[in-house]
Amino acid sequence: AIGGNNAAGIGSGYNSNGTTTIKIDGSTIVKAQGGSGGDNSGGAGIGSGDIGGGYTGSSTTNITISGGTIVEAVGGNTGDGIGSGSGNRSNSTTVTINGGRVEKAQGGKGYSIFDGGDGIHSDDDLTIPGNATIVSAIGGSGVGSSGAGNGIYSGGKLAIEGGTIGTAQGGNATADYKGGGHGIYSNKELTINSGTIGTAQGGEGQTTGGNGIYSKGDLSIEGGTIGTAQGGASTNGTGGDGIHSGSVVKISGDTITKATGGNATGENSTGGSGIGGSLAEKYAQSHSKLDVVAIKGGSPPQSLDENSLFIAVSHSGNTAETLCCYETAKSRRAVCAVVAGGGRLLAAAESCGGRRENLGEIQRSSRK
Repeated sequence: AIGGNNAAGIGSGYNSNGTTTIKIDGSTIVKAQGGSGGDNSGGAGIGSGDIGGGYTGSSTTNITISGGTIVEAVGGNTGDGIGSGSGNRSNSTTVTINGGRVEKAQGGKGYSIFDGGDGIHSDDDLTIPGNATIVSAIGGSGVGSSGAGNGIYSGGKLAIEGGTIGTAQGGNATADYKGGGHGIYSNKELTINSGTIGTAQGGEGQTTGGNGIYSKGDLSIEGGTIGTAQGGASTNGTGGDGIHSGSVVKISGDTITKATGGNATGENSTGGSGIGGSLAEKYAQSHSKLDVVAIKGGSPPQSLDENSLFIAVSHSGNTAETLCCYETAKSRRAVCAVVAGGGRLLAAAESCGGRRENLGEIQRSSRK
């Protein structure tokens, strides 16, 4: 099912008014492709069509997936794979997933100032239940001056209550002032109760790399398995975080196999954080009266002085920002501790004649 110019593959047409309701309860959709009007923005694979300049109407699109298989849903330019039809998000789209299987939902590439589409996009709350499978959700790439799309986007609360998400991948952005898309994005709280997330990968960007998993509100991980959460790389700014919360992080269960921040290659760029520093900061702030700050960059706060404890952590021992902060902490006569697997950071610490402990030996001894 392929939409004409600016229309959805399955759903509404160009500049559509009113309410469009789409219910998928069974059967197989081999391909739903949103249309693009030449180089203009386009419609969703499944969802709404595009809205043009000067549009004054109002439309609502409700998409419910309860069963069956969607092999491929691909948005036209700026359109979502499943969701909305334009980088201009002026109309409301709600996606409800009760079950079924989505093998590929991919947002279209960006156009002009409009960002690439999301793989799956809901303006309201989004829940992924235990009997649903999303094999891949991929954000569209940013082209020219446009930003990139997200793999899975919820404009409200996002709850992952089971099922399987194979890959959620944010799109890449090439514009000088744009960031990569997030693998999984929640505009409010994000709760992971159970299920499996294979890979959540942030896209590459110029100013910022996308986060693997991003919650603008509280992030609660209570069960299930996260295979890899990887922040996207940045050329001239800050690499994305593997797992990021704009508020409180709570982990009471679950298995997180790997959470890695994205690389940053620019001269003054900053690598992203896996999760360790943020978790330590949040935990300490709720359990201690001490002022605990996680530093993500090469410049520690002015409050770091001879009365401070500075802990430098780098697996490689060669992270530029960590080395810079360590040297600054020493110059300010702070008490310094280093956790490193080797590299220049460990060598610098050993040159000061401090006490050294092998954490591997400590870990093995504790198991005896």
